[in-house]
Amino acid sequence: MSGPSDIEEVVHEVEEAVVKVARSRGLPKAIVAVCVIIAIVLSGLLLATRYGVLLPQGRHLIEARANDLKLGRFGRLNIEGLSGDVWRHFALRRLTISDEKGVWLEARNLNVSWHYAELLQRRLHAESITAQQVTILRRPTLTPKQKSRGLPVSFDIDLIKARLELQPAFSYRRGVYDVTGNLDVQRRGRGQRGRISAASVLHAGDHLNLQFDLGKNLPLLLVADAHEARGGALAGALGLPADQPFDLKARADGKMSSGKLAAVATFGGAKPLEMRGAWTPEGGQASGRLDLTASTLTRKLSGRLGPEALFVITGARAEPGLYALSARVQSANLTVLAKGKGNLGERRTGPKGLALTLDTANLSKISGGPQMGPARAVGILTGTADDARFVGTAAVDRLKLGSYGLDRISGPVQLTRKAGVLSVKGQASGAGGQGTGVLAAILGAKPSASFDAQRLADGRLSLRDLEATGAGLKVQASGGRGLIGGLNFKGRAEVSNLAAARTGAKGSASATWSATQGGPGKPWTLSADAKGAGFASGFAELDRLLGASPSLSAKGNIQDGKISLASAELNGAAVKATSAGVLENGALKFKLDWSADGPFRAGPVEITGKARGSGAITGTLAEPRADLLADFDALD
Repeated sequence: MSGPSDIEEVVHEVEEAVVKVARSRGLPKAIVAVCVIIAIVLSGLLLATRYGVLLPQGRHLIEARANDLKLGRFGRLNIEGLSGDVWRHFALRRLTISDEKGVWLEARNLNVSWHYAELLQRRLHAESITAQQVTILRRPTLTPKQKSRGLPVSFDIDLIKARLELQPAFSYRRGVYDVTGNLDVQRRGRGQRGRISAASVLHAGDHLNLQFDLGKNLPLLLVADAHEARGGALAGALGLPADQPFDLKARADGKMSSGKLAAVATFGGAKPLEMRGAWTPEGGQASGRLDLTASTLTRKLSGRLGPEALFVITGARAEPGLYALSARVQSANLTVLAKGKGNLGERRTGPKGLALTLDTANLSKISGGPQMGPARAVGILTGTADDARFVGTAAVDRLKLGSYGLDRISGPVQLTRKAGVLSVKGQASGAGGQGTGVLAAILGAKPSASFDAQRLADGRLSLRDLEATGAGLKVQASGGRGLIGGLNFKGRAEVSNLAAARTGAKGSASATWSATQGGPGKPWTLSADAKGAGFASGFAELDRLLGASPSLSAKGNIQDGKISLASAELNGAAVKATSAGVLENGALKFKLDWSADGPFRAGPVEITGKARGSGAITGTLAEPRADLLADFDALD
């Protein structure tokens, strides 16, 4: 009998197939998702024997195993009211998918007729999957994409039939559709084909028709036709205005070696999408325009890239199996140029690769974070879509960090992508560093750094090596991946040249840290220790309390942006403080206990002896608040 972990593995692989098919323009992703969910339920049925599942106890066992099952990026499954012969024809009274905000998809009265024996041929064949009602309540909060090992079985659905309801939280306007179709997805990425038709119940004549055949090494076919005379939920589902006439026409057909492409979308008097192209064995061309401001789904991109994106790509046969390619993608804040030999159909470059150039006038608009000006990356891209490498140089001008700035930071960079792992290795050298404060003192005019990091297939970040030097800074850190999948990161930092930060400051400080993560989805466990030597901050009262050799130790963990401080202890010449608490979404919630030796001065009042107290640090990082209670020995 298989366990829950086996089912989750199948679920994860099935999910990737859903995403591939759902990327087709206009395809109601919920319909495909519901179909795959049925496949997941069928996998759960194999937990019981052929006849045992006909008993109420067997059905309850299947429900218990299926409930709270993770559906990859989509959330978690819950089913109710399983009935019928699960080996031939069964029904579900209710099925839901939930994310951290609650239920976002609900299906009622599902009926499935299928052939379980075909699973022995790695094929899940359903004669029909019907539902009385499928409701999409809102958009799900998708989790990060993870690596897939490919679909282990093919699934073939002869008939899909359901009443689909789109709620305004998903599509801005309520829509009700009668949906029919069929779907055939081959395992191991060998292709997919299907047909989906959706006819509006509320507005006669409004519809979506989608047909696709994306079989590997087979003739290509993609036809999409959507129409809403006065706008509606289909336009809203695409993030477009739901109160204006909407049309979408798209067609791509032919073989991988020759064919045509045309697509246009309109709402009101606007055309947010236009694409045209054609290709033959001797070459081809394609061009298009996308209005990034038209849809709420792309509006954030418009703030980073500009109001619209244009692309042009041409290719001519150069030698057997390779074409001379030239491509340009341009927006107001980003230009990408590519030139060289490659094969788009096989998604590979020639031996010498493609010369790639990326330019932006304002990098901080694209990346967020610190203020940055123009940036440029130039290099050579080689390999395939599954095994690619970029080697070149990158430069960023006018980098600003608070009161410290750099005229330019540049250096070599190497990016590789293989088996779902993205690796970044490079060096960075700064020039023209100037400013005031601690950063200016420790980084100086010419800071430098080298780094080696990875984004793993499961979405985790692994920093394998980091070195940084500055006028008063030296950092050495390393990390990696353990035998059982855990990550670790440890290092040491030394800070000096504090005299340049502030009048009266001097000395140095050092810190060591270590961090471990047991596996995907688990928290990072952190510990850190810091100590000063001949230290002075330049603030007289603070220096009296801390002394020349203060020390700080802390332990905690980080998960999903939440920092939990289990314990922190500060020891100085005349002060001792401990703290614990949580920093989440910028909100501070820390308790504090402290004691200090006097005298303390507040204007004409002098407080002698010892003081102790407790309190809390609340508020936000931008506006922290400290509430303290204190007991003093004597007042003078």
